[in-house]
Amino acid sequence: MCPVSGVVNYVRNISRLWVRNIVSSAWDVRSMWPDRKIIHNVVYMKRGAVLLCLVVSVFFLGMTTPAQAKESVFKNSCLLASDTPLDVVTVKQRGDWNCKPTKEAARYPYVWLRMNIDSPALRDLSKAGDLELASDASPFRGLMVHMEFTDGSESSHYYDAQALARHFGAGTWFSLPLDTKGRALQALYVRVDKPMGILVSEMLELDSGAHADGERLSALVSFALVVGMMGLAAFYCASLFIVMKAKFILYHAFTGVLLALYTIASSSLIFLFFPGTTLWVRSGLSYGCAALAMAMLVPFLLSFLERDALSPLFKKIGMSFTPFACFAALVVPIFGEVLPFKIRPLYHLLFVPGPIIFTLVCVNAWRRGSIAVRYVVLAWALPVAMAAERVLRGLNFYSAPIEWDYGFYVAMGYESIVMVMAVAWRVSQLRRERDRALARRDELTILAETDGLTGLPNRRSFDRQEWMEKDHLVLLDVDHFKLVNDQHGHLIGDAVLKVIGRELAFAVEDRILVRAWRLGGEEFGALIVSESGSQASVAMDELRQNITAAVAHEVSVLKKPLTLSVGVAPAWGATLSRTYRLADAALYRSKALGRDRVCYTQSNSEKSTIYECIAAA
Repeated sequence: MCPVSGVVNYVRNISRLWVRNIVSSAWDVRSMWPDRKIIHNVVYMKRGAVLLCLVVSVFFLGMTTPAQAKESVFKNSCLLASDTPLDVVTVKQRGDWNCKPTKEAARYPYVWLRMNIDSPALRDLSKAGDLELASDASPFRGLMVHMEFTDGSESSHYYDAQALARHFGAGTWFSLPLDTKGRALQALYVRVDKPMGILVSEMLELDSGAHADGERLSALVSFALVVGMMGLAAFYCASLFIVMKAKFILYHAFTGVLLALYTIASSSLIFLFFPGTTLWVRSGLSYGCAALAMAMLVPFLLSFLERDALSPLFKKIGMSFTPFACFAALVVPIFGEVLPFKIRPLYHLLFVPGPIIFTLVCVNAWRRGSIAVRYVVLAWALPVAMAAERVLRGLNFYSAPIEWDYGFYVAMGYESIVMVMAVAWRVSQLRRERDRALARRDELTILAETDGLTGLPNRRSFDRQEWMEKDHLVLLDVDHFKLVNDQHGHLIGDAVLKVIGRELAFAVEDRILVRAWRLGGEEFGALIVSESGSQASVAMDELRQNITAAVAHEVSVLKKPLTLSVGVAPAWGATLSRTYRLADAALYRSKALGRDRVCYTQSNSEKSTIYECIAAA
């Protein structure tokens, strides 16, 4: 027999390995973000490892199928139900036992089951001290166990719900060792006190302790792997959300966390980490997390699918399921003890619209050409089908072995991994859309800040310029430009402006200027870096003369040389408006001195002296 402590240590070690893997994977996603190819490569490499874990989970879960026949207590017992607790002496004297019990007969607050042990195999297990009583661990108050042995002796024990929780079994079951003290069991009496539903009575069975421990070990390992996959998916999505800020990534991260909590609570893992957890707390947490995860599915779908994937009507239909799921999350914690035998069907009844709405939404998105919905169907078709099957069982249409529940957990682990790949695909798609939008925005920004005639940045760009130390503002104005237009026409005037713009652009390329602008009409601006205004004015005087020569060469129809007047002022340590006024004052000083020259100031105070450039004299 495998000791419970060994099982606990084994699963804890597995869980630690998973946590380290999840955390390192989360940082991998954060660091790899800038390269989309790296995202895809890492996701696909992780996919192989996770799918291997999924196969291992299925293998372990397959090991939980009975290696030997279990003996059902309910099907081989007589039943006596009552509204008040009856002791064992009283029930032995009663003659109204029902030896062909039905599920309806077990819908009472107190249910006695009497089973005669005729099987030699069970008697041998009893003698060996290897017999356990197991059942579904749905919330109930306690269990009275009375045993009669072939030697005429008897033994009675009462186990409250907290004691039963310490004897957790595979999955959602408890497995209670029977203290037979090496005696052969002849008859077994079991009383179930205040159950939430009929599952505890209906699923009672006798099993070998060694077999139960083997099931417990394989189930714990499997559930740890499934929780690890869900946690891994949640951490991936949380890391991606930090970068992308897309709502559907956050919704799926929350869904993964809720499904992981649901699996921890509904399985026996919760008793490993929180041994004092009661069956009612475990069930409330389990039912609540499952319902909230389903409620989170709706906003996830609406934000994950393309913007026009659903019609407005079907968006409303999808959102209509959220109130049902949210209310279902509160049903068991609030009304569980008040409405025994009714709360479980009521809870599952609230989920009946879920599979229907999911199908309608997916069909509508598919017909409208959505690509994202294909990933949703691939990931969620199996879990939704399994959930629909569980809803039917929850409505008491039929019962099924515990192994049927394991398929749902594996389906949810599968969904988490497939949706991680779907989220990665959707993120890459959104990134491409974002890149196209940014490129278009940059293109429009360039168009909005570029002068159409000269190709230089315009006044809008000039107003956004940030000025630093040693920057000087230069204003250039074409002398007598109106005469050019009047004598030669606007086409010649435009040709002159194009040559000036080209020469300023060449100066920027040659790093004489940092930037150049056409501020309006025949006025241009420039940014030059220099230690002083005098040095800047010398450079601008040379550039001014080069522009005059270029215009004379390329616009030969002009009768007189075209000249420019220039004003220079330091730009740091003052507001742009003050700098502009000083440069403009220097420009007008150039005009007043006879044009065709450069004037500058050495400081940016309002009383700065304006000097004429020596090189222009």
